[in-house]
Amino acid sequence: MEEEGPGDRNGSFASLKFKGDRFQGANLPLDYLGNIASYMRILRELAVEIWRERNPDRARLPSGFRGKISLSFKNVEDGSARAAIKRDSYVNDGLNFGESEIDYLTLAQTRFLRVAQAANEDRPIDELPHSLRRDLRDLIAAVGPEESLEITSLTGKDSQSPKTEYLPVTRDRMISAVRVPGKKYIEGFGIVTGIDDTSERIKVISEYGVFSVLIGRDEIRSKYRFSLNRLVNFKVDVRTNINGRIDSVDAIHSIDLVAETDEYKRLMTRLDHLAKLEIGWRDGHGRAISKKVIHVARDLASYISAIFPRISAFPTERGGVDFEFSLGQIEATLRVREDVITVEAFDDSDADLKAQAFFAITPRLLTILSDLEALVK
Repeated sequence: MEEEGPGDRNGSFASLKFKGDRFQGANLPLDYLGNIASYMRILRELAVEIWRERNPDRARLPSGFRGKISLSFKNVEDGSARAAIKRDSYVNDGLNFGESEIDYLTLAQTRFLRVAQAANEDRPIDELPHSLRRDLRDLIAAVGPEESLEITSLTGKDSQSPKTEYLPVTRDRMISAVRVPGKKYIEGFGIVTGIDDTSERIKVISEYGVFSVLIGRDEIRSKYRFSLNRLVNFKVDVRTNINGRIDSVDAIHSIDLVAETDEYKRLMTRLDHLAKLEIGWRDGHGRAISKKVIHVARDLASYISAIFPRISAFPTERGGVDFEFSLGQIEATLRVREDVITVEAFDDSDADLKAQAFFAITPRLLTILSDLEALVK
């Protein structure tokens, strides 16, 4: 789970426990300070990855982003050498970059623990940034075959899986998941977000990324003229760069507008009704729903109606739209607000609610919606 929130900015952040005979009595050789520095750099690059997922249309990071992702070595605790790590209070001011209390450092550690645990259990893991390769190796550098490294989150945001061991097998599986530039075949659903008659292209956002497809002008004007925000089903060959982003489309096997199902038509009719609500619609207190919220809700309704049955849509008193739906034992709510989109889900067998927030429709959001099981794990 990747939780939101500022965490405990003045307290401990993590501990790195080196296990083995030579680490007894809180003995931590100076050589291993480099391992600790690698951990900080791994979290920094994962934080960058998370920011890019949430801001797919922005080419540049906020000024000073990497520099504000920093940790400090606090002390070595008794027992096996346990390096106590805290936030670097001298550089973390402004870490949220004004984005609704998003704590990228905590999110990065949560992702690292989740991926490392999946690697230990030989479960599939997502592609990792190319920039992590060296530090994934150096994190366990000089640790012998009878020794190990245990990493524990102390933020309070990882209560279900607060710790994991980082072993040679963990390292090898995570390094094998590091992405490299190349060619890839992708298929799935996407939302048409742009139509350019002059360049004869349509722009599509999908769980794999954002890409443009060359379409003849005649086809654009006949088939795609009124397709903005419509759902398409595509099969394409793409080229990806070192960051995992789609650089270009090499070949189009197929791309077709998805037929308007009864579920889609019903949701659109419901959103038409919600768009007409006036101020005071709820006992004098309900706000009218803005055009922006309705537009985003329509895009998402198009996407989720192709995946889930029996979706309900409700207005909120503060001018938002909530979608409720289920998949097997998973109950989910998709909340659309003026400045944020939130996905919440829980499994009937587990009362803990899992949530992620986004500031726009992004590939990561569409990935979550396509695989709710991954969110609740």
